[in-house]
Amino acid sequence: MLSSCLIAKEVLGLGLGLLWRMHVVLGVPSLATWQAIALTASDRFPFNAGTGFFVSATGDFVSAAHVIGDCPLPAVVTPEGLTIGTDVVVANGGDVAVMRTTFHPRSFATFPTYTEQGWHPVAIARFVGCGGMPSFSLADAIAIDTMNRLPGILPVAAERPIMGGNSGSPVIDAQGNVIGLVVARGIEFTHYGLAVDAPAIVMLLRHADRDFTAMGRGLPGSYIGQATLAADYTFPVACLY
Repeated sequence: MLSSCLIAKEVLGLGLGLLWRMHVVLGVPSLATWQAIALTASDRFPFNAGTGFFVSATGDFVSAAHVIGDCPLPAVVTPEGLTIGTDVVVANGGDVAVMRTTFHPRSFATFPTYTEQGWHPVAIARFVGCGGMPSFSLADAIAIDTMNRLPGILPVAAERPIMGGNSGSPVIDAQGNVIGLVVARGIEFTHYGLAVDAPAIVMLLRHADRDFTAMGRGLPGSYIGQATLAADYTFPVACLY
């Protein structure tokens, strides 16, 4: 699946590159023409640039900055179709970004009001694939939340390999709160990754004047049941070229 995604992107890049080199003969299309062509093609075959999650009922959506911020026209792939992202705000420090959409999710991510130190189990909610609606999955992991970790960075060790499209995936604790956002993985050790921690995400949301909900520890419950709720607010990000 991943190899086919890479091949598709290479073919698209080669095709656009060839068209650009022929601009003397063909003429340079207007921006409106390029957008019309790109939207038509991407609506049928959107490329999954990463993953993200909704943080409010009004459609505020968070992902990694290198997923949203580097895309000229980001969109969220929902069961009801593509919803275009606007008003993108990128954090000054930390690989995290937030954008507005017109989609109203059935549920949305919440953030913890408490902090813990030590190793504790979490789940990484993610999508695998690069076109259409990829498959949703949960990867069991351990958050390495120690006193010596760098501020804003939360190391994670996952049961299954972290893949390229997992950038922006939420890291969820046993109470169902988002405690991090996956931004990188190890080159040789793909089961290990780095996430932006919850305080850094909340700081960006406050700075950008976006809605979000902070929750306490809550009542003990099923760890799996809490984590699977993420399927209602976690979706792939498509980059519309």
